[in-house]
Amino acid sequence: MGIFGLMSALLVMSPAAAPSSDAERCRAAVAEAQALLAGVEADPDSYENVEETRASLKRTIADARCAAVLDRRAPASSESSKAKSVAVRLSPEDPTAYDSEEDPAAWEPEPSRQDTHVSPRPPALAVALTAALGAVGASLFLGLWPAGLEKRFPTVRDMRKRMGLGILLAAGVIGGGYVLWYGSGAAAMFRAAKATRACEWILARPRSLANTSPAEIAELLRGANGWRVGRLGRGSRAGQGWSFTEHGANGAPTGRMIRWHPGGGHHGPNPYWRVSSPEFGKSGIIPGGP
Repeated sequence: MGIFGLMSALLVMSPAAAPSSDAERCRAAVAEAQALLAGVEADPDSYENVEETRASLKRTIADARCAAVLDRRAPASSESSKAKSVAVRLSPEDPTAYDSEEDPAAWEPEPSRQDTHVSPRPPALAVALTAALGAVGASLFLGLWPAGLEKRFPTVRDMRKRMGLGILLAAGVIGGGYVLWYGSGAAAMFRAAKATRACEWILARPRSLANTSPAEIAELLRGANGWRVGRLGRGSRAGQGWSFTEHGANGAPTGRMIRWHPGGGHHGPNPYWRVSSPEFGKSGIIPGGP
């Protein structure tokens, strides 16, 4: 899982970090999910599984709101068997909208129990499980996965699927109607973090670029911290092709570069990729897509 993932799990499970009441937890969950949903709607191209992510967040908002309604209406004494239940309806047009109504016939007393009130607070096991899922999701998303797992994702396309899965896992929904979201960070960090991680992945595994097009890679790497898009600077195809170079805080190139050549030079007529970095050196010629 990685040290970062484990630390996130501890932070998520820490009682000090959690809201002090069920109502506050529900409100916090709605606010977190709404902020994240706003980020998805503002820049849907940042997410690999945008429809699943959007649906998951809307369900989270609806669940948290329902839990808040149930918590307000639930009876607090042993007379609760005489109370009315709450029926919650979700709008088919908007899963995050709901209304409630009293339904006296739906409440059935339980003779074996003196108090039928059930708090929406989740059990400790649910907290631990969701924290673990959030940490695993964050680890997958940020690239902190166990050694050997990367063998299951040998290509750039596989890596993109893995990152999309990490986003969904990191946004795990916990029982009781509220979210424990890893890091509670703004949705705006997703694209930069994902793109920067993708650059690191490609530099370490140049062959993962095989048969991919520059359009695919440009979309994946767009927004990476410190990286700039350009054209080939020299050779018979100067001003053509596509290059992605990293620049330090002072604006100087760091020597890390991902390039796509349209072909036609001394390496043959077909397009190809080439990757270079101080830590991994210069790659060989990697067949590229059009």
